[in-house]
Amino acid sequence: LRIYLCFSENVRQFWAQDNNFLNLLESSRWLHCVSACLGKALEAAETILGGVTVALQEGEGRDLCCVVSSLVQLLLDPQSRSLMGFQGLVQKEWVVLGHPFSTRLSHVYNPEAEQSFEFLLFLDCCWQLLRQFPSSFQFTETYLTSLWDSTHITIFDTFLFDCERDRTLAEKHPQLGNKRMESHGIPSLFSSFLANLNDKQCSVLTCVEDPYRALFSR
Repeated sequence: LRIYLCFSENVRQFWAQDNNFLNLLESSRWLHCVSACLGKALEAAETILGGVTVALQEGEGRDLCCVVSSLVQLLLDPQSRSLMGFQGLVQKEWVVLGHPFSTRLSHVYNPEAEQSFEFLLFLDCCWQLLRQFPSSFQFTETYLTSLWDSTHITIFDTFLFDCERDRTLAEKHPQLGNKRMESHGIPSLFSSFLANLNDKQCSVLTCVEDPYRALFSR
């Protein structure tokens, strides 16, 4: 998917891929994965509303649990669909709980590392909900795009590490101490977003729709 669908080596290859984009997308089964994650999240949310506790478990790994768990919270908790709530959700479920961003996104080259795009999958699922229920969210698809772009830009430390231990070691390392990181201007991504929000004195939007109610009625 990454090589044949998203990147082109030259103009001729770009136009060839552009003409076959939908076929390439279908063959990647990406939309099938998006649909499956949204379906599982909907099933879990409905079960929780029925008063039953839900435990998520994968056969191998735990990456997709982050996707489904985050989507369930988006469906059930209006606060998570606000700007600050969504940032807190990503910080809690992905950053603090140790999604291996560095390994999955190949920030440091390692031929044995297993690259995958669970975070992009989550953002795409969010986009699907956002398109259907725009007034339920305090942010737009531009914000989601900025989040994904930020995972590949090392001006923020939010998505640089595999876990909090790696982040702590980087801060304590003699060559990558706090002073050096600050002098190089590596702030938290979410701190930067909130500072920009405060500078513009944006008013808080009210989420007036509950996506899960509309989804359950279908």
